[in-house]
Amino acid sequence: MDINIDPKEVEKYLANKLIESSIGPALERVINENVSKLTTGYQNPIEPVVKKHIGDAVHALVQEKYKDKITEMVRAKVTDEFLATLINDLWDTFKRNY
Repeated sequence: MDINIDPKEVEKYLANKLIESSIGPALERVINENVSKLTTGYQNPIEPVVKKHIGDAVHALVQEKYKDKITEMVRAKVTDEFLATLINDLWDTFKRNY
């Protein structure tokens, strides 16, 4: 008799049984309490991760849908006069602050 046991299936089965047992709600409560502690205060470790993923998603959307239109609009606005004004303003700001 040949029995084929997949370790991943056994692990999945045990994890599901653990969650379904009486320990599942207790674990869920402790996990929720600790996540709640992490998400309050000034040093929230979850916030930068969420912000990065949102930023990446927005960046990808802009690249995919609006890149050509933005490039066209920027080319129309960036003239020699605009660059001269920008450089002069930057230089004046630099001289005032340093």
